Amino acid sequence: MKKTALIAIFLSLFCFVNLSCSENDFQKTTRLAKSGDAEAQYNLGVMYFEGQDVPQNYTEAMKWFKKSADQGYAKAEFNLGLIYSQGKGVIQDYDEAVKWFKKWFEKAIQQIMSKL
Repeated sequence: MKKTALIAIFLSLFCFVNLSCSENDFQKTTRLAKSGDAEAQYNLGVMYFEGQDVPQNYTEAMKWFKKSADQGYAKAEFNLGLIYSQGKGVIQDYDEAVKWFKKWFEKAIQQIMSKL
């Protein structure tokens, strides 16, 4: 029993000191994105789009950009505009691209106006 407790303590200390036992960026971002964090959803979309820490997957990237954009996250709205205009992972759709660019642009103008 004491031997098992000592092993458990050793492993706990090892994980505390060793970064490989900690949650990596992809895992942390995924956890936050699934909890509804718009910025994390955007970041997860970027990871999938660019293949950072995960195989590149445009469909999965679109899913996360859309979740983020639906919450009004401007960077995700802009990326959706780009993706629809380029047809990466989706059928190219200029009307849909314009829709997302307009949403992004309206936020950008509001930010600029608030600084004047």
